Amino acid sequence: MIERQLGTLILPDFLIQRPGERPKANWGIRIAGSTIQAVGSHQELLLAFPKDDRWRTPGQTLSPGFVDAHAHLSYMIVHALAGADPDRHGFLDPSWWRRAGNALTERTLVPGLESACVNALRTGVTTVSEAVAVPPAWPGILEQVREIVARRGLRAVIAGLPPAGGDASQAWSTLEAVERFLQGLSQGGDPSPDDSGALAQGAVGLSLEALAQAEDSGGLLQAAQELAARFRTFLHVRGAQGEAAWPSNRLASLPWERARSLLAHAGPLLPLLEQRLKGGWLYAPLSDDRFQAGEDLAGLLGRGLPVGLGSDGVSVDFFDVLRAAFLLHNAGHPARPITPAQLWRMATEGNARLLGLAKVGRLEPGWQADLLLLDTNPPTPLSPENLYAQLLRYGSRHRVQAVLAGGKMLVCEGVVLNVDLAGVRARAHRAAQRLAEEARK
Repeated sequence: MIERQLGTLILPDFLIQRPGERPKANWGIRIAGSTIQAVGSHQELLLAFPKDDRWRTPGQTLSPGFVDAHAHLSYMIVHALAGADPDRHGFLDPSWWRRAGNALTERTLVPGLESACVNALRTGVTTVSEAVAVPPAWPGILEQVREIVARRGLRAVIAGLPPAGGDASQAWSTLEAVERFLQGLSQGGDPSPDDSGALAQGAVGLSLEALAQAEDSGGLLQAAQELAARFRTFLHVRGAQGEAAWPSNRLASLPWERARSLLAHAGPLLPLLEQRLKGGWLYAPLSDDRFQAGEDLAGLLGRGLPVGLGSDGVSVDFFDVLRAAFLLHNAGHPARPITPAQLWRMATEGNARLLGLAKVGRLEPGWQADLLLLDTNPPTPLSPENLYAQLLRYGSRHRVQAVLAGGKMLVCEGVVLNVDLAGVRARAHRAAQRLAEEARK
């Protein structure tokens, strides 16, 4: 007789099973291995699985983990630096940000990325879509990023992008580096994008700057699209600042419909591409105003264009992203409000679907056990009707009690496991100082 594998019952006060739908009071889940095996009321689970371990979490809400659809973990060390002008933060100075980014080396990127991964877990992020600039002198950066992110247990989609300010020749060399990276993933036995157990996947990056400067912009786009199709992935397309980088009509005339493309910081192109875009828009509310992205979320969602939410590496608290999207949209478009429930779905299942991740973003039987437990004891009473609003108002990284990815415990009682936090921070601080010195030369 085959014995049934023992599992763990997680029994919170509230369960967000399908993000955006009504939460369920006194419901929980059963996990075994890397996946969810059952969902039901506390009583149903306790009766059905009397021998399982029981993890009672009173005062907490169980949700799918956050999916950051546009992250720059490898560049957060750059965002944190003070610029050459002490009265202006470096992140607000594009020329300084570009110099600091181009000065990244293995000695500075690795400690910064390790620190950023710890911060991502602490805020409940279980999956990142990591956009990595590929310097010409460091073609193996994608493999290094993959190794560090996997070491921390995060699920990741890694896209190689041309360096900021890079020209068409650098875009072509980046495609070569991305091809080697994707080939290595496939040869290394990593699951395909259709496999829900894949912890590391790849995507093809492209910048509108490079497309605008290329003599054969159609050929460059076609090569990127063919590479994405060959490895069954998508294009991650990054916009740019400056009017010179926006020949919008010419860029919009390119055959974008030939491959699934996710556009970040590309607000001026949206009205021109919306009907032909096979993919969606990556919205980073904490930084997109710099790129003149003026479209409202409710309008795009209402017209059927998928929209993903991303941090753009600006904040170490993903709740900041949710609140910024809520406040910016509803302040600018009060007649077409977006709800906390819609934003919670975007940050979990919606982002996962946009990235092509299978069985990630819900707490359903057979789906990945990627989840977070939140302390939910706000000043006002909780109910299924107001839970999303309360989470959006009072949620923060400090309320994240536990995080699991693929069934593996990564955060417990608010502490990231198996990490020397003081050591990680000290190494990141030393790396930031070295980077600042290099960028000022």
